[in-house]
Amino acid sequence: MEKNIRKVAIVTGGASGIGKAVSLKLFEEGHQVIICDKNIKAARLLEKRDIQEGNEIVSQYLDVSNSKSVKSVFKDIFKKYGGIDILVNSAGITTPPTPLFKKSDKDFKKVVDVHLMGTFYCMREASSYMLRKRFGRIINISSRAGIFGLYGKCNYSAAKAGIIGLSHTAAKELFHHGITVNVIAPGGIRTPLSSPILNKKIGRRSRLDLVVGEPIDVAHLVSFLAKEESYLINGIVIILDGGGYLWHGMDEKFSNIIKSI
Repeated sequence: MEKNIRKVAIVTGGASGIGKAVSLKLFEEGHQVIICDKNIKAARLLEKRDIQEGNEIVSQYLDVSNSKSVKSVFKDIFKKYGGIDILVNSAGITTPPTPLFKKSDKDFKKVVDVHLMGTFYCMREASSYMLRKRFGRIINISSRAGIFGLYGKCNYSAAKAGIIGLSHTAAKELFHHGITVNVIAPGGIRTPLSSPILNKKIGRRSRLDLVVGEPIDVAHLVSFLAKEESYLINGIVIILDGGGYLWHGMDEKFSNIIKSI
């Protein structure tokens, strides 16, 4: 397999779910991968080294909602590896679904602090180092909920929408410095956070709005956006849901009529 020129990649929330798949994919392609995660035990289980290529997956404890910690960790990574080329923001948490009028301050702030503030802190630090090399690829994991909302998840939806707005602005500001910023907005992806609420019988051939993907599906897209050749793709939000966002309530009615003909 042809590998890319080695880059230094930071993946937040890289110990599980989408982040884990991304970390393994970027390592497979020859990049130096630093998993930044609060679950350091799980992150350490993924550590490995390609003796032939010399690239590694290494783990680093990080609470992305802590601005000072982000600054310190990114500074240390830059010193050790001489650069930060790729940043994938996939760290995330969830809270039980509750309607807007019952959502607590604590639950709302907790989710926003990790998803939105954490993405901001990491982008701010990473871009400051990317500017030195005039190269960078920032890929932020948002959600279809950030575009269309999600019942009972106003905190999650607001945070993911904020990531999109943040990314659009950064894409404008950083492009002429050789840095691109893009967003992936998955629909249903089977991860440890989402599995309890996803019907395991749902599959790729199901009705469009119910298609469920796997973390590797997101990792493949991250891999492409991280390449040097993707330089003209900037400020884009890619909905990764098999076209589920196209589904309309009337589609089911008409599809049943057509099937009966």
